Amino acid sequence: MKPNAFVVAAVAAAGMFTGTVRAAPLWTVTTQGIISSGFDTTGVFGVAKRDLAGLAYTQTIIADVDPSRYHLHYQSATENNLYGTDETPAFTLIDSVDGHTVRYEVTRHQEQQHYLVRAALMGGQDAVSTGGFGWDATDDNYLAAFAYASTESAADSFVPTLDFGQSFTAFIGPEISSFDRFYVTGTRGTVYFGGDVQVLEVVASNSVDVPEPASTALFGAGLLGLIVLRRYGTR
Repeated sequence: MKPNAFVVAAVAAAGMFTGTVRAAPLWTVTTQGIISSGFDTTGVFGVAKRDLAGLAYTQTIIADVDPSRYHLHYQSATENNLYGTDETPAFTLIDSVDGHTVRYEVTRHQEQQHYLVRAALMGGQDAVSTGGFGWDATDDNYLAAFAYASTESAADSFVPTLDFGQSFTAFIGPEISSFDRFYVTGTRGTVYFGGDVQVLEVVASNSVDVPEPASTALFGAGLLGLIVLRRYGTR
């Protein structure tokens, strides 16, 4: 193939196949509040065999919310719901109590669900829910974590849209029902608590376009063609 023919073919191929894939979005839900009941037999939160009631806590659940990775994706005018079992992506759990923080990667889970409901403005219910349960990468710890908040009052509506790619903060007042659940049991023992949510924060990392590997290679071929053309053109 002559140099100029090679350039035409390479650049044409790059133009035909250049594309992007969507990076999976992450949904981070952080709740803060006061533990209503709980107990730590393990000492992961500072002291073993300790009653956790009355202590402040922060819980963060980070999940991949790419709908294609869940068994069920139900979406309507008022609800966006993801549900999956053992084939859905792993999620991260971070909990802090009394200045002590633990982090778990739930890699082999049994169930996971995340949903948004926006209906309080129409006389229905606004709600945010996230969580799941399963084992961590060591298979030593079985975990469960959930966060939930809802209201039926239009005056207390707090879900802006049904997009998992949005970010917002809700201060939980008396007209908003809420709860947190945290449970871990393993070789060290068991730690659990239930909390009354005071602040709920949703932070989403939106999907970004990243080059497909094949497209990158073809684009490189186009550049190589331009180099060949320049080399031969100067002779």
